[in-house]
Amino acid sequence: MIDDHHLHLLIDEELFVLNEKLEETNAENLGSPMTPEERSTPVIEKPKSPNPTHYDFVVVTDSLTNNDEELLKKILKAINLTLEQVAVFQGPVKLEFSFERLLCFGPITQINGLNATAISNYQIDEIENGQLLLSTSLLKLQESKDEKIALWSALKKWV
Repeated sequence: MIDDHHLHLLIDEELFVLNEKLEETNAENLGSPMTPEERSTPVIEKPKSPNPTHYDFVVVTDSLTNNDEELLKKILKAINLTLEQVAVFQGPVKLEFSFERLLCFGPITQINGLNATAISNYQIDEIENGQLLLSTSLLKLQESKDEKIALWSALKKWV
């Protein structure tokens, strides 16, 4: 015979009682099932901001592994910022907010709604929402000293 005491460790999905013995269970504690809309809606934690449609400094990156995050922290520290002071989005991102400065690591195509043409890496561009600085991906920055030097030169002009 199976010990019911540890059954919850094996079954992690919602169960329904289909027979008439529902009275034997505590029906008030069953809860209501999720609707299909609730199941399909992703939960996305947005960066904290007094005005969630405007950010002073935004970072968009195509990936954010532990190594990428460590490099990003070093880059931000070099310009006197921390991860807590910037809004970090992992692309693709729909541009539904305004910003003062946006630093994009990786392809510019990961930012949907950005009307920018002929943007080059490490060039500060004035666009409709604010200033944009495009860089190669964090992964490529880790591998290339020349790319890091180019980014640092642009950041010194930018901040």
